[in-house]
Amino acid sequence: MPVWHRRGVAPGPTDLAARSLGAVPNVFLRSKPMRIEPDALRTKLADMLTAAIGPAAPVVEVGNGQEVVLSWLDGPAATTVADLVAGVVNWEVRTVAAPATKAGAPAVLLARRFSPGALAW
Repeated sequence: MPVWHRRGVAPGPTDLAARSLGAVPNVFLRSKPMRIEPDALRTKLADMLTAAIGPAAPVVEVGNGQEVVLSWLDGPAATTVADLVAGVVNWEVRTVAAPATKAGAPAVLLARRFSPGALAW
C-alpha cells in the first residue's frame, strides 16, 4: 500500500479528504421519466393546478402520444406553471414550439397565449 508524503510529512485526515473530493467528477444524474398514463397525469395536474392557481389555471389536455398539453390565456407565467408541474412529474416540460430533447420521450407542453389587451400593453 503506497504511503502519501508531502514535503516529508505523512498526510493527515483532512489532506486525504481533500484529495478524495478533488478526484470525484462533477456528474449530474437524471432519473428516468416517471411511468404514468397521460390520462392519469392529466387528472392529477388539473387538480393540482386548480388548487395552486385557482380559476386562472391552465386547461389540461392529452395530446398525441405521450404528451400532456397545458393551455391558458394570459394568467400565470410559464415558469410558474413549469415549476408546479415539476413537483408532480419528472417529464420534460417545454413550450409547444420548442423541439424535444429526446424524441419519443414523454413531455408536458406549455401553450400560453396572450389576449389582444395583454399584447397592447
